[in-house]
Amino acid sequence: MSDRGQRIFKIIVWVVIFVLVAGSIISKARTMSEDLREDSYADDSQEVYDFMPVSLLDSVADDSIGKLSSDTIGLSVGEENEVKFSIPAKVSKDSHIELFKDDKKIATLNDKGKDGDDRAGDGIYSTVIALNPKEDGEEFIYHAEYKDQKSNEVSLCAYDEVTDEEWDKADALMEELVQVREKYVVDGAVPDDKVDEVIDELYQTALEYADAHGIVIKEISKDKEGISYILDNGLIYACSVPLEGVEAGDDEVYVKVVRLEPYITRPKALPSFENQAQYIDDEIDGVDYVESYEDSDVTMDNVEKLFQPDSFIIWHGHGYWSEERELSALMLGEMVTDETRKAYEKMYKAGKIILFESGKIALTYKFFENKDIDLENSFVYLGGCHTAQDGLLMNVMLRKNAEAVLGFDQSVLISYDSSIIDALSKYLCKTTETGDYYSLGLAMSFTVNECGISDKNGTHVVYEGNTEYNLGQNTPSKYDISGIDVDIDGKKKKAKDDIDKKIDDTVDKAVDSFMERLQKSIDAWFEENCGSC
Repeated sequence: MSDRGQRIFKIIVWVVIFVLVAGSIISKARTMSEDLREDSYADDSQEVYDFMPVSLLDSVADDSIGKLSSDTIGLSVGEENEVKFSIPAKVSKDSHIELFKDDKKIATLNDKGKDGDDRAGDGIYSTVIALNPKEDGEEFIYHAEYKDQKSNEVSLCAYDEVTDEEWDKADALMEELVQVREKYVVDGAVPDDKVDEVIDELYQTALEYADAHGIVIKEISKDKEGISYILDNGLIYACSVPLEGVEAGDDEVYVKVVRLEPYITRPKALPSFENQAQYIDDEIDGVDYVESYEDSDVTMDNVEKLFQPDSFIIWHGHGYWSEERELSALMLGEMVTDETRKAYEKMYKAGKIILFESGKIALTYKFFENKDIDLENSFVYLGGCHTAQDGLLMNVMLRKNAEAVLGFDQSVLISYDSSIIDALSKYLCKTTETGDYYSLGLAMSFTVNECGISDKNGTHVVYEGNTEYNLGQNTPSKYDISGIDVDIDGKKKKAKDDIDKKIDDTVDKAVDSFMERLQKSIDAWFEENCGSC
């Protein structure tokens, strides 16, 4: 082949290579673009504006009843015990849901806001009955029926007064468990790879120690972060395992409340942020930061005092959850004493409070269910682990007339918990173009856009309630509250369009840069080899 023919052949080869390489680059660019979009829209099934539902009615089918529950699990012998039964149901208003003891009908549950029912028309049917157990260990078993449907059974057990010897044995058992747990603690927490091991050892130690010292454990369960058990005298205990980076029982516990006044003006200029409660106070005239309780001051009495109408309640502390016990609990700073444990004995047995290894008391949802608490026009932030795990704590707040409740569905990292309330406080103080304050729904949308829908361990923030509620809800009628909820769908589309444009621009620049370098290389080769062609 002549020199000219060889040059032409090389040109053809280079053109083919150029076409193949360019095609490959463009194909890879398209793939990269799609991957980037997929990553950018991760968790699209959990839209930040569509929060995970926690309503007790969510799992109930139409024309059906849900799970029967009671506000107590233990009864006192020789006394009249009032017990409230409740069940979620999606049935017509004139339907009858009956309560049975064994096979005998004893009461009708209603949703009319009377005879033990908290709120009319909320889909939760309730009734209250009186029980007079005669002897220790006496058991009462109930269920509900609707048409041909039969609910789960609820078992209540009667207990004698706990003796000093029984208290001492129970304390000794817990001390033994604490010693086991402390063997695994490093820098205040149990390493992640040791959590299952320490829970297994706590479980086995509890059984062996109880058997050796004449303690009867009626029920015991392994939970996600420890063990919980009920003794045959009705006392409920839990031994928790401190985890790395999450809200733990030994951390500072506090409750802060912002009370709302019936008038709101526009926010002042934003000052430096110090803490969530004070920030809202500083930003909005007529909203006052009135109470702050920390550590041992967070007692049952103060909780009942602070959970009131017209309040913005921020709870930050440790939460505990046991699937086996159906037990959602908020740990207080209050320590049990010889005096208070006697005074609180009925509440222990009823499942309204439990005792932790630290000696602190924790409140279950049954505590709130049984209290005359009214949370009308209030927002409750439950900043702790498992506060929305089963929805029980959140739903009892809503049944007590709270406008909205926020919590977390698993063990939450402290950093994520703090970032959520920081951002939420900031956005609640912002106003729309019409001068109205952001609604909770809108503020939460911006909050999760900023902080993420979950922490790095996959714990989600859960929000339930009135999305239109805001800090200006009681303002004069000149404020158009409905105008606060702006075009969220439009904002969502614009956010995705912005992401698409950034991705396309990035990919286009990368392709253009590569093609430019490739073209320069080809031009140089042609200049060198084909200058005389």
